[in-house]
Amino acid sequence: MEQASGSSTNIALLAQRMDAVHAQYRTLPWQHKHEDTPLLRSWQRCQTAGLAAGDSVQFEPVSRSLLSEIDDTHHELIERARSHVEAVRSSIAGTGCMVILINQRGVVIDRYGRAELAPPPLANVSRKGINLDERCIGTTGPSIALAERRPSLVVGDAHFCNNLRKFYCAAAPIEGPQGQLLGALDISAYDNMPRFDAMGLVEDTAAAIENAFIEPDTEHVVLRFQVMPAWIDTPRQAIVAVRSDGRITGANRIALSLLGVTRQELSTTTFRDLFDRDPNRLFARQQERASGLVEWVTTTGLVIVGRLDCQPDSTHRAATPLPATHATAAAQAPALAANPLKLRDLEMSAIEQALLRLGGNVSAAARLLGVSRNTIYRRMAGMPDERPNT
Repeated sequence: MEQASGSSTNIALLAQRMDAVHAQYRTLPWQHKHEDTPLLRSWQRCQTAGLAAGDSVQFEPVSRSLLSEIDDTHHELIERARSHVEAVRSSIAGTGCMVILINQRGVVIDRYGRAELAPPPLANVSRKGINLDERCIGTTGPSIALAERRPSLVVGDAHFCNNLRKFYCAAAPIEGPQGQLLGALDISAYDNMPRFDAMGLVEDTAAAIENAFIEPDTEHVVLRFQVMPAWIDTPRQAIVAVRSDGRITGANRIALSLLGVTRQELSTTTFRDLFDRDPNRLFARQQERASGLVEWVTTTGLVIVGRLDCQPDSTHRAATPLPATHATAAAQAPALAANPLKLRDLEMSAIEQALLRLGGNVSAAARLLGVSRNTIYRRMAGMPDERPNT
């Protein structure tokens, strides 16, 4: 009976706290959809781990041996994240926030920002080597991002332990190309709610870090694609890595969403299962790789634009044709003068070369040549242009 009474008390206290949390989320200066379920699960995990809502967690000094181990173990993640996170750090330098990179176990492996200008509690919690695992310090943005593998915003009273309730933290998980959890990225403030969309910024930056792990090599080409050309080479791009036998060996989460496949399904999926192209031509046709954005169609009927990237020194890549120079054009001029071609023959030659270069894709060829699809179809059928009646 005493256990049941204690459980009821805890539920009542959590319900009261949730009312306060809802009120705090409503004061956010930007739009954010708050979900109670991940937060409630985190609170329950904290209680199961033996933490109490009135606890004040401590952050112990970190040994030099641990700091050295962190650098050795997580060198690749730190390096791939640095350029992306440095850009964010520069942007938010005047906001009082810190950017924190955390490994998959919740340990801080790098931080970005001027610690000497940050409030002491924020400078303390963001030190390299500090463990932000849920079982150690309770509910935070990074702890939910790691435990639930989803972006998380935790403000004020949403933190489980008492001395963390002046923090505001937005975090997103970082996954590898095969879906393995690499860590999390966090933007935190203390006693000062960020006036910018910290959640959106941290999600985009985490996505950019994930994308940096999918690169072409001697055995893979990388397809970067989206439905909007402007989203290529941004955190919104979809990316898949394709092995020379056509097997898909890696993808980011946006690619999985656009292609409608899960991580589990990806392990048995081939390029031909997803796209309307012969995978054997991915490595053989350097013209397509050099052409920039090309229109593709997925096997579900979705029209996308994409670009194939390969390693510059890959043995699979043929030499890219050099553009004709003025000297080359001058050398060809006498031959053209001696054997003049009709304008229609030149047009057909340009269309044929464009189609060959783009694997027969009429839409892409039309964009390359600056004409309509109908013009290409009419030229191929030997029909004259339609001209308005005069």
